Amino acid sequence: MRVAVFGDSHAEALFAAFPSVHIYWIGPVTMHRIGRDGIASMLTPRWGFSRFRRHVLRKYDHVLLSFGEIDSREHIEKIARKKAIDIEVVVDDLTERYLDAVEDYFGVSKVPVVLCVPPVTPYANTTEQKDLRDRVNALLAMKCNSRGISFLDYHKAALLDDRCIADGHHDGNVHFDPAATGFLARYLEAITSHAVVHDPSYRKQPDRLQRHRTIRVRLKQALLRPFM
Repeated sequence: MRVAVFGDSHAEALFAAFPSVHIYWIGPVTMHRIGRDGIASMLTPRWGFSRFRRHVLRKYDHVLLSFGEIDSREHIEKIARKKAIDIEVVVDDLTERYLDAVEDYFGVSKVPVVLCVPPVTPYANTTEQKDLRDRVNALLAMKCNSRGISFLDYHKAALLDDRCIADGHHDGNVHFDPAATGFLARYLEAITSHAVVHDPSYRKQPDRLQRHRTIRVRLKQALLRPFM
C-alpha cells in the first residue's frame, strides 16, 4: 500500500517520523494557490518532480493533502478586512476552489485524503485563530462529505491544551514535533489496512541550504558590526 503526503511544511512535520510515507514538501504553498493554479502546477523540477510526470501522485493508493495552515494564520482575516466581507464568505470560496482543484487532478477517486488544518501552537495561540481553524475544518469536512472525498481530522487524537498543541509536542514554531505525531498511526492504519511504524526518536536535521543561509547571515552581521 503506497501512501504519500503532499503539501506545505506541515506535511513534513506530521509524517517525517513515518518511514513508509513518501513526503512531497512543496514549500510555503497555500490552499489559495492550489485552488487558483491547480495541483499539477506544483509538480515541477523545483520540488523534485520530473517535468514529464505530472501524474506522479496518481500512482499512489492514497495521497494525504496538507494545506490551509498558512491561509488560516496569515491571509483569511486580512482578505476579509480588505474586501470588507464576512470571514465565512472568504472561507467558503477558499475551500470550494481548493476542493475543485483536488477533484480536477484526481477525478472521481479514493486516492486523495484531505487533511484538516493543524491546531495552533503558542506562536499563534489566540481565540480568533482557534475559532477560524475550527470554521475552516468544519467546512472542509462538510464539503468533502458531500463530494465523496475522504477527510481526516486528527485534532481529537492529538495532545492539545485548550485547542493548542501542548508544550513538548510542537517545534517551538508553528508545527508539530515529528517525534510527537504517533497519534496519526491509527489513522494511517485505518486508511491503508496495514500496520505502520512511527519513530518517536526522529529528529529533523537542518538541511544544507539552511546551514549555508545561516552562515551567510552571520558573516554579513560580523562584517557590518564595526560600522553599526
